[in-house]
Amino acid sequence: MIGSFVKKNMNQDKFFQIIDGIQQTSPGLKAYLNVALKSLATGKNTSLGTDHHQEFPLTFIEKGNLKTTLESKINPDHKLVRLHFQHEVIPPFIIEENDDFTLRTEAMEDSVMIVIPKKHIYTLYQNFPEFHILKQKIAGLQLNELLHHVLELQVNEVAGRLENLLKWKPDIFQIAQINDVARYLGTHPNNLSTIRNKKT
Repeated sequence: MIGSFVKKNMNQDKFFQIIDGIQQTSPGLKAYLNVALKSLATGKNTSLGTDHHQEFPLTFIEKGNLKTTLESKINPDHKLVRLHFQHEVIPPFIIEENDDFTLRTEAMEDSVMIVIPKKHIYTLYQNFPEFHILKQKIAGLQLNELLHHVLELQVNEVAGRLENLLKWKPDIFQIAQINDVARYLGTHPNNLSTIRNKKT
């Protein structure tokens, strides 16, 4: 496990606000989660462990921002970046090593995550049917967001993608390095710099 547990001073209200917007939680589920939830801190540039999503089947970013990078070992210039922002649930990518690619999720700054340890999952599924529905809805929303992002990469020019990103995250260049923003937008950093300079 990468990171360390910190005292329970986490913003659970924001967590439950986001979760309730996806699937209404019963008082019983909320009471159980108030006990089960842990707060996990990780430093800048620290990668989550390969077993993170097995140990913590649900991870919510309380503070900070993370990224997932898929990178070719054969040609390191071939790289895809997904950005995960504060108050989002991190998709449970299977982080594995092979001969062709590396896949890793890491903190772009000092970050704190709210997690549910795996030892609670059986109890949650057994006693709270809405938790199963919640997990399904989260996965569906994450897949839907990814599909829309892929569609935008196909139909929009880079300048249009950047404009849409800036409408959503005006402070994106304070959150992430330009190289990561470029990979997120599906272009080379030099090309993004040129487009960005034309806008200013």
